[in-house]
Amino acid sequence: MATTSTKKQRIPKTIISLTYLLKRSLNSLDARKFYGDTCLHSTISELANQHSIVFVRKNEPHIHRHGGKTHFMRYWLAESHTDSAIKLVRTYLPDFTLVD
Repeated sequence: MATTSTKKQRIPKTIISLTYLLKRSLNSLDARKFYGDTCLHSTISELANQHSIVFVRKNEPHIHRHGGKTHFMRYWLAESHTDSAIKLVRTYLPDFTLVD
């Protein structure tokens, strides 16, 4: 008896990141909390280098739980790249819309 499996396509973390970045800015703390990405800087790098999507970056201070100061990079999708980001997201999520 032959078995067939219908395997659901796994959505890459770059696409998951873009769905958030189309609606808000992210830093690595946000990415970890919202969808479990522990290497946001690598995800952003892949989107920029392999898909030519441009991001605005701003280093922001953060006080950690022991009172010391550290910095995290916050990323925004450049407004001029919104259409290309939506097009890329829709290759995996055809019904994606910016409206919640």
